[in-house]
Amino acid sequence: MSTPDPVVVPVPELRQWCAGVLEALGQAPTNAEVAAEVLVRTTARGFRSHGVELLPMYASWMRSGAVVGDARPEVVHTSGAVAVVEAHGALGQVAATTAVRVAGDLADRHGLGMVTVRGSNHAGALGHYVLTEAERGHLAVAWSSAPPTMHAPGGRGRLIGNGPTAYGVPRAGQPPVVFDAAMSVGAGGKVAQARARGETLPDGWILDRDGRPTTRPEDAAEGSFVPIGEHKGFGLALLAEMLSTCLAGATLSGDLPPLQPPPRTPFGMGHAFLVIDGDRFGADSKGEASRLSDLVRGSALRRGSEEVVTPGDRAHAREQAALRDGVVFDEATWARLEAVRASR
Repeated sequence: MSTPDPVVVPVPELRQWCAGVLEALGQAPTNAEVAAEVLVRTTARGFRSHGVELLPMYASWMRSGAVVGDARPEVVHTSGAVAVVEAHGALGQVAATTAVRVAGDLADRHGLGMVTVRGSNHAGALGHYVLTEAERGHLAVAWSSAPPTMHAPGGRGRLIGNGPTAYGVPRAGQPPVVFDAAMSVGAGGKVAQARARGETLPDGWILDRDGRPTTRPEDAAEGSFVPIGEHKGFGLALLAEMLSTCLAGATLSGDLPPLQPPPRTPFGMGHAFLVIDGDRFGADSKGEASRLSDLVRGSALRRGSEEVVTPGDRAHAREQAALRDGVVFDEATWARLEAVRASR
């Protein structure tokens, strides 16, 4: 049996294709362009669970009314270096892009800026937003709420979101450090992918509805995700929740509807962005970040290891390869994406 040929799409064409699909689904042209940039760059950097591959799910939200196509996020409160953005049900990528830029502008004026968001939807990979600010020369940290997926240590059942957290740090002469992770051992997108492919999960990712460990991805629907390091990951997820919902006045994770089936009104998710102008501290922060990174990469290798990298190194290499050679999709994935365009 022959192996299906992969589908290779140049990055500019994929961005244009994605924006066209989003606009056809009811997104205002500017919102479609912003979201397409986030989704395509995320895919190009190798984070397939949060990139263009999310279009089928997003399409279901747009059709149900969970996403407002012509929403324009706006700053509704400011106080010194602090601001609040009301998303008005916009795509999370649109709301988050607006908010992190406001935070960056505040950092330029005050040395740091913190912006929270309410009334938003799923924002995709938080790493994108901290990366863009780090490319502007700022240190950035991001958090987001999410529908409940994790249990509390010692408990069972879904109680809190998995605490998406990211940071980006600019370096002299090197691409930024970019760290992006949820506080659960496994990501929801990867569990969904495993279920679609008929694969089992690694041990320690999820518990079933009765609180027992399982490797069956279908058990995640009524079960819960295991926090990284149990109480450690849970504590960090609780911080993400407090910053992205309690400060913003956004909907608490426990009150959010599940991602599927799609709700008929916006999710009401919250995000938070802290942006810092490192040059205000008087040290050569970018140069020192590069020197520290070189020390990390130069550390002794353990047996069987080929290299030590800093967060973001491999994603940067994947992005450069995608810009040069195009983004590669397997035939089944591209067929699912084309089906969204055909059914719009």
